[in-house]
Amino acid sequence: MANQAPAGGAIPVSRVKIPEPKPFCGARDAKALEKYIFDLEQYFRATNTVTEEAKVTLATMHLSEDAKLWWRSQFVDMQEGQCAIDTWDALKRELRSQFFPENVEILARRKLRELKHTGSIREYVKQFAGLMLDIRDMSEKDKVFCFVEGLKPWAKTKLYEQRVQDLTSAYAAAERLFDLSNDSQDTRRHPSSSSGGSRNNRPSSPKTTGGDRRFNGDRRSHQSNTGNSWRGQSNQNVSSRPLSCFICKGPHMARECPNKTDFNAFQASLASDSDNQQNQTEREADQTEEVDNPRMRALKFLSSLQKKVGETNTLVERGLMYVDIWINEKPTKSTMVDSGATHNFITEAEAKRLNLRWEKDAGRMKAVNSAALPIIGLVKRTMIRLGEWSGLVDFVVVKMDDFDVVLGMEFLLEHQVIPMPLAKCLVITGPTPSVVQPDLR
Repeated sequence: MANQAPAGGAIPVSRVKIPEPKPFCGARDAKALEKYIFDLEQYFRATNTVTEEAKVTLATMHLSEDAKLWWRSQFVDMQEGQCAIDTWDALKRELRSQFFPENVEILARRKLRELKHTGSIREYVKQFAGLMLDIRDMSEKDKVFCFVEGLKPWAKTKLYEQRVQDLTSAYAAAERLFDLSNDSQDTRRHPSSSSGGSRNNRPSSPKTTGGDRRFNGDRRSHQSNTGNSWRGQSNQNVSSRPLSCFICKGPHMARECPNKTDFNAFQASLASDSDNQQNQTEREADQTEEVDNPRMRALKFLSSLQKKVGETNTLVERGLMYVDIWINEKPTKSTMVDSGATHNFITEAEAKRLNLRWEKDAGRMKAVNSAALPIIGLVKRTMIRLGEWSGLVDFVVVKMDDFDVVLGMEFLLEHQVIPMPLAKCLVITGPTPSVVQPDLR
């Protein structure tokens, strides 16, 4: 009777080899900590560990790295009487306070908000299930809604049609869609794998093996070049081919062409012209025209496109704006109107030629991509004449290489001058309005 098996087929716990729970290294990871606590509770239940002291001892023996160092410091405090961790619930509470992240649920909800089905459904299900482990207070209805809304439109429609009510059935329904789509894709990619394999493995005929080897090699190379590689290249070219309109050759589709209306009107005019011409000419001439009509229409359309392209690609005159002015009752050599200059500038040689007097100034002038240079002087309130307009202007005497006189923003703002390069004019809107025609060169 001593060797008789227990009733019901149950196996005594002492005869079952219970696996040891994996140690906890102290990582601040909610999933790792909860897994460690759950494994220990299962281990206590399997080994029939009841006393709190034994539970705390076994639990702390399965700590490692940072967690072991933390328990060592706690153990020293316990011996000194500063704290007491003598129950399994107290140890769990201390472990969670030390290693459980505070904002784990907030981070999980952020990731859930940004989670979308972009790759495979299986990967999406895995990521969603992992986030659900960190979010504890979400209702089942909200979980199903968030899961379905993150799917692609076609998968979302399928799950809404099935009216899934819980998250587990939603996972299963989504994975079934994934498996079916995979099978259909494999079928489309390899429609006759068995037949293709039999053709590839078919032994060659005696004529082929005994014939010209050079012809056989050439034929195989020709088949390889015109087989799957040709199809792959054509697919790549189709996917990477840029958009081109056959009407105007622009980077858009023909249905979006701005010249589509003109093209349709042109075709209608061609049709009416051909009808009138057929009514006026004889039958033989009509037959000749019917043969040549498509070619003539193509030539007319090509010439109209070339004319339209020529009209749109008109050259725009470019250059700087120069005016003829008189300073101190003397004409200047070359005066440029520049809205990018802050002040009015004149070279020292030009100021001497115009008999201008200037005062010394301690300031500096800095041009683009050049070092700051000292100012030679400042000419105050000198009279200039620009067409029929005249007024007082200040000039800064500096060193310049390309221009003799520059009228900058100081002149434009003080005398209310509006440069209009497109109309090739300067509009002076001050007390004495005037219009001056500059040169663009």
